[in-house]
This record gives sequence, structure tokens and C-alpha cells, in this order.
Amino acid sequence: MCITVSFLFTACSAAVPAGVPQLEPTRTRAPDAMRSTASGAARAAFTAAAATPQLRAQDLAACAQVDLGSKPTVFQSSRAVGHIYLLDNGGNLALMRPDGSEYRALTRDAFIERTAERMRTYRFPAASPDGARVAFVRVDVSSAGVTQTVQTATFDGSKPVHDVAVVVNRNVPYVDWSPDSRLLAFLDLNGLQGAIRLVSSTGGPVVDVQAGAPAYWHWRPDSRVLLTHTGGRAQDVQDEGAVSVVAVDASPDAASLPHVRSLAVLPGQFQAPQYSPDGRHTLYAANVGPSDLLIVGDADGVPQCVLTRLQVNAYFAWSPDGVHVAMLDVMAPAAEVAMVRVFDVRDGSSRTVHRDALMFFWSPDGSRLAVFSAVEVESTSKLSAPAAPAAPAAPAAQTQQLLMRIEAVDVSDGHIEHVADLHPTVAFVQYIQYFDQYSRAVTPWSPDGRKLTFAGALELNGPGIVGVAEFDAAGKIMAMRRIADGALAFFAPK
Repeated sequence: MCITVSFLFTACSAAVPAGVPQLEPTRTRAPDAMRSTASGAARAAFTAAAATPQLRAQDLAACAQVDLGSKPTVFQSSRAVGHIYLLDNGGNLALMRPDGSEYRALTRDAFIERTAERMRTYRFPAASPDGARVAFVRVDVSSAGVTQTVQTATFDGSKPVHDVAVVVNRNVPYVDWSPDSRLLAFLDLNGLQGAIRLVSSTGGPVVDVQAGAPAYWHWRPDSRVLLTHTGGRAQDVQDEGAVSVVAVDASPDAASLPHVRSLAVLPGQFQAPQYSPDGRHTLYAANVGPSDLLIVGDADGVPQCVLTRLQVNAYFAWSPDGVHVAMLDVMAPAAEVAMVRVFDVRDGSSRTVHRDALMFFWSPDGSRLAVFSAVEVESTSKLSAPAAPAAPAAPAAQTQQLLMRIEAVDVSDGHIEHVADLHPTVAFVQYIQYFDQYSRAVTPWSPDGRKLTFAGALELNGPGIVGVAEFDAAGKIMAMRRIADGALAFFAPK
């Protein structure tokens, strides 16, 4: 069977042949009318905070008029070439250099048994910030059900694959590391309800942080606090939607629950909140009626100023240098393309840098965005050049294909450098709807910002390939190469 997503792309990958059990969707998008029950601690904190008057639009100034009390983070240029970690077309995890050398399998036991309806595959890898390890999810499917195991492996192969946490008959679609590489947070989905769970990267007790439908989070740079968004948009203080600040212990213990403080702000329509790179500010959407505002708060989440008023839903990411915020304002990224607006948090100015985006990732120095969009073309492009327009040999309905376009966009002058047009793999399509959350944990950019990796298929239903585009100092592509077969690829920090 094919894995079909009800978005722009319908992807059938050779990595998931016919006859194998279909995994449940990575996350169920709850309708606006549906709200989840937050954890007891979060619910009590939210109720107590409700005594504070509801935030009003007129209570906040534009960020252009406010001294945020913090200078943007100064980007420290990296000379590291970095490694690429990837999922191959057979469902195993591997590591290699950007030039394709030193290929090394990190797992070797993925399999598919069609007649027995059994399989094992690996999903959602994320490199540790110190560049030493990678976390991922092993999925085992059988007639008895589905078991998902959060695991880690060392990039240098010095230690065997290590089990960190096990989840039975539920889904784990996201794993990320604390900035100090000591803890792992993962999303545990049970139907519509998602639980944010925390565990030491070496294993041990698993601590439940918060629950909600949906549930998102981001680490503060010091690894001691999570900024969370649970329960979706809140219409009033009786709704369960909340933006919260959660203090976590450096050594999580199941006997000690995290301290949760929900903000006296009604969350607006958005997914993943975010700390600024220096940890002094927070970013989230607030419902102030009749529309939502994108808010910059202080380190405790207290609103400071308004960056912009939203039209629909906010999907955003703060640049690594702390200067800009990029955002899509769209109902759902995987359902329609939208403009990418980039805001300068220093003066509140903004500009549109792309008009047809599905998702994006910031380069390490904050100068460029890797933008992914959907385009109709006559045929799949080569990796060395953009697809050239050509006169159709048959009616467009018979010849045009919907492909994923990958581009590098300079946010200072809007220059767009075309990278490739490819059919998206099943493994990659799962990232589109939730790219704002995934971009907190993974990146297609090399540490020095000079290379961009990507994966896709040259033909519909064909095997995935992994490519690397290399840029010169001016941001122009000077080399393009296919380095491996694979369905998904990201860069490690070192």
C-alpha cells in the first residue's frame, strides 16, 4: 500500500513497499473546537493565572517602539565541515561526510516481512548539540502491535546502540536534545492526546512534563527550562490551551515532577513556541480578539511587544543570530503554499522573501533560508541546474508533475538560488506540516553554512537520493553532487 497524506503531496516510496503494515500518522491535527486536558499541575497554574486581566492588543506596543533590553546574539562562525546523518531507503540510519566518503551504517537490522506483516524501521533522527550522538526512534510492527523505542548511537561507533525509552502501541514522532546534550525530550502520542516526556540521554526514569492536543515545546539555551504550548488556541480562560514555562531538573527523577507555570495569556493559533538564541526572550502567538498577535515576551514569557498581527496561523522560527524571525501565516503548510515574511526584531521592519513556501530552515549565521515549495514542472530537474522551461509535448494534465522545489534565499536582498526539484519521500513529507517544531532539532545546513543537504526521488515512486549543494562566499552554488541513496538527510553540528 502507499502511505497517503492529505496534503499537497501524495508520496509512495520504495522504502515502504506494498504489503507492509501502515504506520499511523505522525500527529493528528486537532480541530479548533477540540481541546485537551492539561496535566494537573499545568491546569492548576493556568487557573490561578486566570485572575490576571486578559491581554488586550492596546496594552502592547509594536516591537519597533520597545527596547527589548538585549542585543542580538553574535554569530560565531564555524569552520566545521560536519557530518551528514541519513535514513537510507531500507529504513536504516547511516553517517557520512558531505563529499560522500566515510559512509558508515549506524543500524543494520531494518527489515520488512510482507507475508507476516512484520517490519522494523528507524525514524526521526536528531543529532546531539555536541555532535557526539544521534537520537532516533526504532519502530517494530507485528501482529501484537507497534513498539517504538527511543534510542541513541554514537557517531564514532565507540558504543553500541542504546535504548533510552520504550513506548507500546503509541506513536513517537519527535525527539530532541537539551542544548547541553544531557537530556532527551520526546512526544508520546496516544490518539489526539500528546504527552511531552523527558528522560536522561543515557536512559532511566521517564518524567511526564505536560500533556495536550497538540503539544509543542522548545528548550531554553541553559537546558533548565522548556517553553511549551499545549491544548491549541484558547478562546477564554476556561479553555485548556496554555503557553507555559516548565523548569526541569538536570537529572530527571520520576518522583519529582517538573514545575509548570502557565502564562496569563490566551494562546493564539500557532504550533511551536521558541526562545531567542540568547534565552532572554520568548516568541509565541496570543489571542487578544478578534485576531491573534505574534508576541515577543521576556525570558519568563511576559509579553513585551507585538511583532505582527496574524491573518490565520503562525509557523515561525527565530534566526540563529537573534536578528530575524521568519514566518508563514497560513492555515496549514502542507495544504497550501504561503509567503515567507522576515521580521527584524530590532526595528520591527519586515519584508517578503518568498511567495510560495511550504517550509523553511535558517542557515547557521542567519543570512539565508532553505525554502521548500511545491511546483509544477514538465519533468524532474537535474541536480546541477534548475528545471528549464520547455514546450509541452502533450496536454499539461498529462505531462506536468508536482515536485518539491528546494531553494536558498538570501534574506538581505531576496536573491533566490535554485537547488533542485525532486519528488518528496514519505520520510520527508512527514516534516512539512510540523516543520516549525522539527526545525528546533534538525537542520539541512552544514555548521559553516556553506553546504545544504537534501533528499528526494528523481522519479515518482522511485528510490530516494541524497544530494549536497555547496555555496561560495557570495551564496552562489558552486558545486552540486549526489552522495548517496536515502530518504532523509540532515547535518550534524560537528
